[in-house]
Amino acid sequence: MAKSGSISKYVCALAVILTVPWARTAAAADFYVTNPTELQTALNSAQGGDAVNLAPGTYTGNFKLPVHGGTGYVIVRTTPGNSALPQSGTRITPAASPNLAKLVSPNSSPVIRTAAGAAYWRIEVLEVGAGAYTL
Repeated sequence: MAKSGSISKYVCALAVILTVPWARTAAAADFYVTNPTELQTALNSAQGGDAVNLAPGTYTGNFKLPVHGGTGYVIVRTTPGNSALPQSGTRITPAASPNLAKLVSPNSSPVIRTAAGAAYWRIEVLEVGAGAYTL
């Protein structure tokens, strides 16, 4: 036989469990960009686990990788699925250059820089070119 009050303890515990708000994890987002303004906006909006996909072409600017929330890396890359690019695990050659997104600085400042404390950014399958002011 149950002790007096034990049923009320179970009911109380069940009520607490049912009223605790459940934390949901946000699904990773994919950003698709086609110009420099969209690129910086996507970089500013990205959270850990997201991917910023750049269409092949030239992106001229001085881009800043901010501190982001979430867990995991933010991946910045040329849009996957381009059949002209080598398969995963294959070394890329200069022949792939026309099919890559290319980042170029318009001045003597770096094309990519990080904010203080920024971490967990992964740059993949991009060409980073020298700007007009590079020695």
